[in-house]
Amino acid sequence: MKKISLILAVTMFLILPTTKVCAMDSNVGSDNTDGSIYMSAEEKMNFKSTNDQKFQNDMIEGRAKEYNKDYVESLMLEAAIESTENITDIYSELETYGCYVMNPIETDNNKSIKSFASSDSSDVSLSTPTVYYNAYNNTWTVTCGGYWKTTNWQKDFLTTGNVGGQDGFGVGFTNTSGSYKSAVVSCSAFITDDKGTYVSTSNRSDGDGSKGFGFRLQDYVRTTGLYNYYIGYKWSGLCNYDTWFGNYSGIATAYYIHTYKSASISSVSFGVDGKNAGINASISNESNSFQCFSNDKKFGVQ
Repeated sequence: MKKISLILAVTMFLILPTTKVCAMDSNVGSDNTDGSIYMSAEEKMNFKSTNDQKFQNDMIEGRAKEYNKDYVESLMLEAAIESTENITDIYSELETYGCYVMNPIETDNNKSIKSFASSDSSDVSLSTPTVYYNAYNNTWTVTCGGYWKTTNWQKDFLTTGNVGGQDGFGVGFTNTSGSYKSAVVSCSAFITDDKGTYVSTSNRSDGDGSKGFGFRLQDYVRTTGLYNYYIGYKWSGLCNYDTWFGNYSGIATAYYIHTYKSASISSVSFGVDGKNAGINASISNESNSFQCFSNDKKFGVQ
């Protein structure tokens, strides 16, 4: 795997129960494509049935590897911010552990955005939310991620240290159908710079899972010599659901909230009518922030 050093480093933070700052190798991939996905319960259950059988066959024939939760989640988190070439490699590796990605190809490059002055949403790229079925334990995983395409974040800080308040990112569910009887099993997320330092968490900051989930992590700048490193340059998160998530339908849309100067996120609400991704964020000094969302686009169903 081309990204093995990063993946192994990300694996280390997944073992930790609380937020922690660490170092790792990191490279910026090419633009990930943007969009939303429609999670059809019928499609998910058909997908489950097909891949349950495939995984059983792989186990019988010795192709399946022994499951390692931390390593598998680190692969999923890295896939959310990787180039197409490396994503293909990661998906292939995940399948050896019984993790199968739904609808990995169809994409859309448009975003529905709300932006303000200084850096804005044209500066960042959001990944399409990805849904995985995990045949090894009959669970489901939803991931999100993105990165800065420019260095305009440099406009948003005056000295080394925090850039505004915490940044927020995650996935909102809209147009849901079917009774939500699922439960969140676990979550993981991180932000990183382009050279090696990251902040991680295994705690969800926002959402109860039924209408989506979100994370908030503090982005900041560290200076080495004449170079400023931005921990917040890339972000990635995932939420694991139990087997009942397969019976739940809806549109999954990624979101990202960047704050700088005096802005900070007070709260994030999910399932709000008339809002992008069903997300409503309360932000103090909102003019020093921007939000962006992946485009509402259905695919993978007739």
